[in-house]
Amino acid sequence: MTKRFLSLFLPLLLTLTGSSSMASGHEYHSDQMRAEMKQMNWNLRRTAKAENIEQLQKYLNEIKRHAKNASADANDHAPSEFKDGMKELQRQINSIQAAIDSGDMDLARKQFKALNKLKKKYHVKLDV
Repeated sequence: MTKRFLSLFLPLLLTLTGSSSMASGHEYHSDQMRAEMKQMNWNLRRTAKAENIEQLQKYLNEIKRHAKNASADANDHAPSEFKDGMKELQRQINSIQAAIDSGDMDLARKQFKALNKLKKKYHVKLDV
């Protein structure tokens, strides 16, 4: 009885589990992309404790690297919201870089805060 139950139940469970992950709409997210996004977030949080412009530049360089990797890792099925978010991310990175290049640490911090708001906006839009 137990073997028969398992032989019927297990394939059903696997089918349901597989279909629920496809139904989530996040099939364009790979494990690598998630890792890149986590690293971007970690570096973004580090900016709050930066003591000088050089540290801000270091964290921004890391964010740039991980953003590039995450964008390259997105497949053709990524929704337009994801692509739009990555474009806005790049524009915000450019604004931060301009503030850092001018040596304006206060403006750079404000731009990093704006980047955090942008992250939240797109995480809500994409339900991630």
